[in-house]
Amino acid sequence: MLGVSIASRRTKMIVIEAGTLVAYDYLQNLPGLEHFLEYTQIMLEFVAGYRFLWEHRGSWRGGYRDVLLRAKDKQLCIGGLGRIDGQWEDSGWRMNEAFWRLSDGRDLSGGGNVSFEQNADLFERMRESVTEWNEENTEESARDLFDWLDWWSGSSKRERGTENSPTVGEIQWRDGNEWHPIPLVHQFPLAQPQKYSITASRWREGEWETIVGARIEGFTRWSIDVSPGEEIYLLTFVRSYRTKDIADFFYGSALSLARDSGVDVRSVRIVSRAGFDVDASLTIFHESPSIVYYFTHPPYSEGSVPDTPGFWSSCPYPRCSDCRLQADAAQVEFHLKPFVQYESIDNHFRSLLRDLESHGFLPIPDITYASNPPFASLTEVSENATESTIKKQSKKRLGDALLAAFSKKRKTS
Repeated sequence: MLGVSIASRRTKMIVIEAGTLVAYDYLQNLPGLEHFLEYTQIMLEFVAGYRFLWEHRGSWRGGYRDVLLRAKDKQLCIGGLGRIDGQWEDSGWRMNEAFWRLSDGRDLSGGGNVSFEQNADLFERMRESVTEWNEENTEESARDLFDWLDWWSGSSKRERGTENSPTVGEIQWRDGNEWHPIPLVHQFPLAQPQKYSITASRWREGEWETIVGARIEGFTRWSIDVSPGEEIYLLTFVRSYRTKDIADFFYGSALSLARDSGVDVRSVRIVSRAGFDVDASLTIFHESPSIVYYFTHPPYSEGSVPDTPGFWSSCPYPRCSDCRLQADAAQVEFHLKPFVQYESIDNHFRSLLRDLESHGFLPIPDITYASNPPFASLTEVSENATESTIKKQSKKRLGDALLAAFSKKRKTS
């Protein structure tokens, strides 16, 4: 990069050196540990780039394909794509958002109240962990690397939730297009309570704008500036996340669970989160205040959301009922969409788990099945077996399992 554009100055664009490549594509083609070494190096360069912009009251935001590397030396280029603006206060969560977009290969909206320096320190420690394992395979470096697996947990998929959707923390494996739960017994909680995310997304001028809210008196509140006659669209998120205990169990046991079930480990997944996307819209009929506030009621203890999930007000305090915008002054609508999200193991993450296992440092937990594992293998399935071979073995085990179910009584815990 030859230069960057500074929002506070008249010049808005500086020439970027030709010959770049998309960082996401470059990372996807790197094997094993090399992938994570380069990934964390790019994030350190993001820290330096955001810091420079922050010092000049600027910031950058872009999609996952807007992150470019210089072709000749793979150095990060900021400013060629995406946009540079004056929202320097958002640099902390924008840097975090860039990390997840580059990881998932999707332009998910980020947010949060973690500071720039906190995120910078996090990425620096992440880089140190990968570097130490690369230089020396010790029990201490393995333990440190394992603690970071939550940040690199492979691919994720999100789908619409239904009444038959699995619960958070459930582990499954795939056979063709069918998913099968692995019947496990755990002595720890699998899911955290449902709660609203502190961040919301506002649709404005053709794009989603991230808004960071605040907790107040049991409610979650977002402050929104509004113009007369403007229609406001706000997307909020109610989520339950899997606990660290079940996440560590999944990372430590995935290879073993796959062998027991006779499937490739990339066919194993965990329900990482579930909840609701809650759309709230507001149109004020008469003269409106310059700022309105949206408050959400906390979810019920069993995880559901009230029929009226929130309310709009001209006052920043939720208990001030006189300030709430009523039906005669504004049009208010809500839409709830349930979702469930899964975490699975991709090639890069599988390589990392195998590396830890080969050195004897993968912390494999005690695995207790509620019943015999479906299609459980009497002999270990080769990690190099083809998908067609595994599928044939799985179908054979299904027949064996059904036969065994009628010929003997199985002990369950």
